Amino acid sequence: MERDPQGDVLVIGAGLAGGLIGGVIAARVRGVYFALITFGLAQVVAKVIYNTRELGASDGIIGIPIVDVPLGISTVRADDPAGFFLVVLVLIALIYLALTYLTETPYGRLLAALRINQRRLPFLGWPAGPIKLGAFILAAVIASLAGSLYPMLRGFVSPELMYFEVSTNAVIAVIIGGAGTLTGPLIGAVLLVFAKSIIGTFTEHHLIVIGALFMAAVIFLPEGLVGFVKARLGSASAGGESGR
Repeated sequence: MERDPQGDVLVIGAGLAGGLIGGVIAARVRGVYFALITFGLAQVVAKVIYNTRELGASDGIIGIPIVDVPLGISTVRADDPAGFFLVVLVLIALIYLALTYLTETPYGRLLAALRINQRRLPFLGWPAGPIKLGAFILAAVIASLAGSLYPMLRGFVSPELMYFEVSTNAVIAVIIGGAGTLTGPLIGAVLLVFAKSIIGTFTEHHLIVIGALFMAAVIFLPEGLVGFVKARLGSASAGGESGR
């Protein structure tokens, strides 16, 4: 079965709608309250889906057909792990390049200013609310695109994918890798997946170990792994220049 392009439009449309509704609510606050509201919104939507029979309810949506993903020169079946890995890798690379370009635009600089000091942004003539809302919608669209890949590989989708644990995994990956960077969340996500897989083979209480590692990262690596490496490289280059 060929992948339907209309499905991609529906996914992007759903991400836009969800991001707009959630962003209007969450963009009113900042800091830890912003994270708590997004977690709460995810739980509300998950419970709505969990109790809606037309959306699969507690059983989720099963029997999703296997599709063929065209890659131009060849086609990859969604149930092929190796081929599907390449599809995901290509999508991540495209999103990364698009976000890298966005950071160099005026809007990207406004996002950086928003992250550094939201209160001072209005003094530059830009309201913080619409900028934060745009970032929220963009994040929702990217999340919806990534989420659409899961049922293609597994053949089903569960409401548990919207539960609190999934949201916390994203936060943990960002903080471990380095918030405010593009490579940090990618590195953090890879480390988190490998840590769960490796630690899970030794104990069923792997979440306790993951939580301890997360707290250690917050205490000893407040800038994340990427920030730590950049600081080390900066110190090394500064030391080399001073020794000349």
